[in-house]
Amino acid sequence: MRRLIILFCLILFTKSFGWEFRRPLNIPRSFLIAPSVLGKIYAIGGIKINNEITNVVEEYDFLSDTWIIKKPMPQKRYDMGFAVFDNKIYVFGGVSRSSSGRLIVLRDLNVYDPILDTWFFKRPLPSPRAGACGLAINNRIYVFGGYDFSENYLDEVLIYDIERDSWLFYGNMPRPRARMALSYYQPIVHIIGGEFYGPTDKHYCLNLNNNNWDTLSPLPFNRYGFSNSYFDNKIFIFGGEYYCHGQRYFLKRVDIYDCENNNWYLGDSLNIARSHAGGGIITNPYGNFLYILGGNTINGITGSMEIYQLSGIKEKEINKIDKKDNKNILGIYDLLGKRMKENNLKKGIYFYLIKDKNNYYLKKKIVIK
Repeated sequence: MRRLIILFCLILFTKSFGWEFRRPLNIPRSFLIAPSVLGKIYAIGGIKINNEITNVVEEYDFLSDTWIIKKPMPQKRYDMGFAVFDNKIYVFGGVSRSSSGRLIVLRDLNVYDPILDTWFFKRPLPSPRAGACGLAINNRIYVFGGYDFSENYLDEVLIYDIERDSWLFYGNMPRPRARMALSYYQPIVHIIGGEFYGPTDKHYCLNLNNNNWDTLSPLPFNRYGFSNSYFDNKIFIFGGEYYCHGQRYFLKRVDIYDCENNNWYLGDSLNIARSHAGGGIITNPYGNFLYILGGNTINGITGSMEIYQLSGIKEKEINKIDKKDNKNILGIYDLLGKRMKENNLKKGIYFYLIKDKNNYYLKKKIVIK
């Protein structure tokens, strides 16, 4: 008979020592997406060094610092949008090539299940677009902006109903744009920077409770093609590019927006200035890490990867792992950080990584046979 004993401890927050390099992509590329799901990072699509559009998918394992090839996307594409819901990656729009070699803008919506390593087709966008950004909120995916085949910038906001597999028109942004930052700080959606016939610093917000738009403190530096993420009531904008007197400049710059105080401050710079990279935040038993990988640099397309530790994770005191927790478990890990399955736990210590709204915490379990 197996007995379960639950113990508690506190994992202290740790100080980061700046951006650190990790193993590069097997296939360098730019204009890719790189969401994280269940403690792993998925580098999807993009443009390779030879300017070839690709549908390759690579999976990054944090513990072993390795990349492996997974099942490719159904269609080659770059500059697509994405959102993550229920541990699945929703990929929409983007740019591809027709059978004749002509560039085309897509309507496709494909869903990747990392657990099954399988792609599914869903109802396509109402109209083609690339450079759009998405957020998953309450069983819906909100899609903002982008550009069409004629390179007209879009101000549309669309909603995809996941359960009904249907699209509806939500409204319009104050200004058209593409390749911007999109973050959600309940009930506010932040739309920051991006491209509208050149880089912009505009910062708008949408209150989903009353559908009203407002203007907030602008991005300190005009740019687009950056990576971004949200953590602890802050929005991180890292990398990107801008133009000055016809010259293209890549950025190492990291700007941090405080959602509560509506102000900006500088963070630690990247090691490599880059734009149109994949980036985001990953949470695992070691802590919360920003990451950026691939992209365009002054030396061309890169496959390099950098991470930045934001903090460790606090354990939350509990008496048992209840039904509510079971729905929110992102993963089970041993002391070395190896992902485990519930029915394969042997004698030892394990950590349950659990998400509660925008917060993450660990539950520590000791299994005694």
